Amino acid sequence: MRLSRRRNRHNKRGFPQPIRLIRVSSVAIYCFWVYYLFIAFLSTLARSTAAEVNFRVDTVYGLLTEGQSRGQIVHFAANQWNVDARQVDNYIKRARIRLEEDAAMTRPSWIAEALGRLRTYEQSAYKRGQTQVAINSIQLQAKLIGLEI
Repeated sequence: MRLSRRRNRHNKRGFPQPIRLIRVSSVAIYCFWVYYLFIAFLSTLARSTAAEVNFRVDTVYGLLTEGQSRGQIVHFAANQWNVDARQVDNYIKRARIRLEEDAAMTRPSWIAEALGRLRTYEQSAYKRGQTQVAINSIQLQAKLIGLEI
């Protein structure tokens, strides 16, 4: 009595028999290929670094301040950075938050910054001998603080 029966792997003529393939449904094959292509696609995607994202948001900020429309910004970003419209909308959202923060400056702080800039202009004009520019700067400073000369 034999304990294990060995299959004959050759046909009557001595040639190896073909390997029988397992029948797999077409849905299973389709799911396999979709999964395979999805993994291959994900491996090609590269995430942007924080520095790249900040640079892109700064660039979009500049485009918004220049008056560019959403469509123009999306077109620019698609050509420059190879990103889709959804990602550009995220960049626009972050850039608009920065715009709101910049616009939230109060009147006294804006006047203080303007006075500082005018003083700088006055000093540099005086050093270069441009007395009319220095005088104009002084007059503007006086108008800002409410004094009329």
